[in-house]
Amino acid sequence: MDKQAEKEINQLAETLINLFHSSNNINFKRDNLFSYMTASFYYKQRYHLINLLELNKSHDLELICRCMIEGMAILSHAEDDSKFVSRWMEQGDIEDLKMLEDKESGNFPVSEKQKVHIRQRVNKLQHLLKKRAKKDIKQKKREPKYDDYGTHKIPMKKFVKELSKEADYWNDVYSVYDRFSKWQHWSPAGISQFVKITGDELSFIEDYTLRPITLTYGIFCLTQTSKIFNQKFSLGKEQELSDIETQTVSIFKKFTKKR
Repeated sequence: MDKQAEKEINQLAETLINLFHSSNNINFKRDNLFSYMTASFYYKQRYHLINLLELNKSHDLELICRCMIEGMAILSHAEDDSKFVSRWMEQGDIEDLKMLEDKESGNFPVSEKQKVHIRQRVNKLQHLLKKRAKKDIKQKKREPKYDDYGTHKIPMKKFVKELSKEADYWNDVYSVYDRFSKWQHWSPAGISQFVKITGDELSFIEDYTLRPITLTYGIFCLTQTSKIFNQKFSLGKEQELSDIETQTVSIFKKFTKKR
């Protein structure tokens, strides 16, 4: 990417980050789970894009960008599947129970108020208990444990592939995600692309081509999340988001042709 394009992409990222700067406090109904999910995903995506800008030249740009792609894939799926949103929230309650058990087994202090709050929430999730656990809990009159519940695994690869149907610029998203996953999971393929062996010497290669692709996909992720956020809370930024998206796509097409 040339210096002018890099300057433009940085400016677009900063414009997008500051677009809802006055919306740090959002009013929403507590029983509207998707509103909560949308707002929390927006703020997290925004935070990630800020860090993409600050990291500049680092292989860990891949980790942040990969995380943003996952977040966008989850939110995009959730927008069309209300049952998934409910299950996502329920899994959060179950994970809080696991945290409580870990603290108690490690003799870490847990307030009585926190214990009661977590127990009250998980006790509402009887429908997620394993059949054998239901019987055991009833017979022994004990509190449910983390292992009594079925886990909700997100089919991330499937969700990321679904993104390719959202817009043309997502066409290559799965291959980008797959490449970044190799770095995330300590795969030999992920590590070897940054290692050079000459005779008996091994050196680490700095890859300065990473920033444009990670920053551009980061902008795509926050733009799409912002669209949902904007619509959900009626913030009136449709035109600004459309302009950012159009400009980002234009730059994206230019530098992808040169790769």
